[in-house]
Parts: sequence; C-alpha cells; structure tokens
Amino acid sequence: QLANDLRRFKWLDDSALSLAAAHPSLGLERAESTAALATLSLALLDHPLLSRNNMLSLLERPAFAPQLAALSDVFAARFDPTSPMDDAAFGAAIDDFDKSVAVGFQAEESRSLLHAMGRCLRHTMRTNAPLAESRRALALRLDPALFAQPISQHAPHVLQLPYGVFFVAGRHFSSFHVRFADVARGGLRVVAPADSEAHVAESRRHFLECLNLAWAQQLKNKDIPEGGSKGVCLVTPGSSSKERAELLHGSVKATIDGMLDLISPGALARLGEAAEAPADRVGRGPEQIYLGPDENITPDDIDWVVHRAAERGYARPAAFMSSKPAEGINHKEFG
Repeated sequence: QLANDLRRFKWLDDSALSLAAAHPSLGLERAESTAALATLSLALLDHPLLSRNNMLSLLERPAFAPQLAALSDVFAARFDPTSPMDDAAFGAAIDDFDKSVAVGFQAEESRSLLHAMGRCLRHTMRTNAPLAESRRALALRLDPALFAQPISQHAPHVLQLPYGVFFVAGRHFSSFHVRFADVARGGLRVVAPADSEAHVAESRRHFLECLNLAWAQQLKNKDIPEGGSKGVCLVTPGSSSKERAELLHGSVKATIDGMLDLISPGALARLGEAAEAPADRVGRGPEQIYLGPDENITPDDIDWVVHRAAERGYARPAAFMSSKPAEGINHKEFG
C-alpha cells in the first residue's frame, strides 16, 4: 500500500491530501474519490456557504468521517473490476447513505453537500479509479441526468440534456467535457484564474460555462452532421509564470489521459469492460471524442494529444483533435 501511495502522491490535488490528513483512516485513494465527488457537487449546489474552499474545510471536520468513509467504500465496491456491486445493491447503499446523512446532520449546508455527493456517485457510470498505478487523474463518465435540475434552474435556454459528460479531477485542476450528440465536435480550453478569489468564483460556474459553450457549439453546428461539444479545464492559480505554464500543459495532458482511460480499448479491458461490447453502464459501446484547440491550447499540446491517443490505442487518433500543426486547418489562423 505504501508503494501505491507513493506512486499516486505526485498526482493528487491538495484537497485530497488535506482530507487524507484530516481523516487518516480514509487513505489516499478514498480521499481522492471523496474530494473529486465534492468538487463535482459544486455543479449541483447553489448555497452561499458552500464555496469550494468552505466545502472542503467542512468535510475535514471529524463529524464527517463516517459518511465519507461509507461513500468512498460504495464508490470502490461499485467499480471493483473483479466483482462490481450490482445495481440493486448499489442503489440500496446510496439510499442508506442518504438516510444516515438525514439522521446525522442538522445543518442545512452539511446535508446539502453530502446529499449532492451521493447524487454524483449515483450518476457515475464509469471511472478509471481502479487504474491507480497508471492514471494521472481521477476521471468519471457521468449520466447527464445528474445535471437536469441545475440546467432547468440556471440554463433554461439549453433545450436538451447533454448526450455525455466527462469529469476529470487531478492535481491543481478539474475538467468537464460536455457533448450534445454521439458524434460532436468542439474546442478544449484551459481557464487560468488570476488569483484564488477568481478561482473560487470560476469553480462555482465551471460546469455551467462548459455547458453553455457546448450548447452554443451545438447551435452553430445545426447544418452539419456533427453535434456540439466543449471541454473546459479549470486550473488553480500558479505562483510564477513558469509554474503557470507547466500547470497549463500538465492539466491538458492529465485531462486527456483521464478521458482516454474511459474510452480506449486497453484501459476498458483493465476496468473489466469489453471494448467491443455493444453496451455497458454507459449504454453503448466505445465512445468517440472529437476535440479542437481553444484558449491556452498550443500546437505542442495538439501534437501531444494526437500522439498520446495513438499510443493508448484509441480507434481514430488523428481525429481526436483537429488543427494539427503539420496537417489540417489551423483554427487559430483561419477560424
């Protein structure tokens, strides 16, 4: 276990490390999944006391230890490649978790946060969590129904649920990718807030920004066969220009690797899912993702993404990201 923890340590966000320190019995892997579910839950919450920083501080309190341990145990059991928890047992376990929260907490913000984390897990369809020895970040493929309520409340102009949503959480970044059709195209951008205050604000609207951009692309693509999509990677502020540049490029690589963990044949086999299967929890066979460059994506990033997709055995690596420097149309030059 120590060897596994040492391998994972450099890829873990400070939020996961802080949770592991506050609740030693969790361990690093369970703290990582807990921190990711908490960060994801910001997409569902509209509570003045639940900013990203306040939320993570709240979870470090001793009273939360039993619920966090229970939720992370369900997460691990559900996605155990050798013996995954079945649907009935999984649903019952989440129901039991919700009941324990209702009984164990009086404060509205505590209940809201934990219930939101439970909903995030209930709607997680696939994760790369079992690939702990090789992955750079924790990636989740989510059931878009998770976002029905925030979309109806805050984005009523979006007239349909997304087709698919990915969420990736890693060291000093988190990313969403939203698409409105099976075959959909749109850019990947990196948002780098100037300071911690701006980062807290961006964290609140991270999903909605990605959603709105994907919907705008869906409308733009109305006359072509492809639907619209968007990826938004949000990074924490760096202390120097060099650190910022390393973080921008590193977050792109970790986001892409996390998504490839959930769509490339070799990784799917290691997760216990046959890549050629006609359907699984996601409701279909292997997914195809088509990206383009957007803000803070460089030609070197584009080359790395395509080469990495080929290394990982992705079915159509050359199509994984457009605007490659040596071929295709340069979007930055021609639009």
